Amino acid sequence: LPTIMSRVITLRFQPLAQDLITQELMRREGVPKSRAEVIAALCRGSLGEALELATSESFAAMREELAGLLEGLHSKKPSEILGMADFFNRYKDSQDMVFSLLAIWFRDLMILKLEQGEESVLTRDRIDVLRRLAVEYDTDEVMRLFSSVEHTRDAIRLGAQYAFAIDCLLASMMHF
Repeated sequence: LPTIMSRVITLRFQPLAQDLITQELMRREGVPKSRAEVIAALCRGSLGEALELATSESFAAMREELAGLLEGLHSKKPSEILGMADFFNRYKDSQDMVFSLLAIWFRDLMILKLEQGEESVLTRDRIDVLRRLAVEYDTDEVMRLFSSVEHTRDAIRLGAQYAFAIDCLLASMMHF
């Protein structure tokens, strides 16, 4: 009704700053700073989503498993890399989160590769592994991997068949 609409106030909420979300996760949930920073980067300014991720056991397990897969990526055989499809299939319902974690991993690796300062790295709880990998990878390779992740994410959003897109992503991760 017009009388109701004339009394309605529109409130627009802006995403919260990552620093604020990090502090709230540490204060409310006792999340370690390094983990809180990763969660804050993933939640796109939503404190509610950040709190949900901070208390989610499945998120923690997924993140640990993905980090384990990525730590040894450079030395994996092609058949082992293709075997990573099981991980992607298991977390298909969380694919946006998986791709965000992948992008953050390669972003952090590039930051270390370019010696831009460790304070910008979001995956600080894996900083030792990332430092080691920064020596193993060349800059072009890291950029190619980051681009492959983003290209695959976009392709899936635009309707590409999920299994095929994942196979293409994994093929791009192979080192011949």
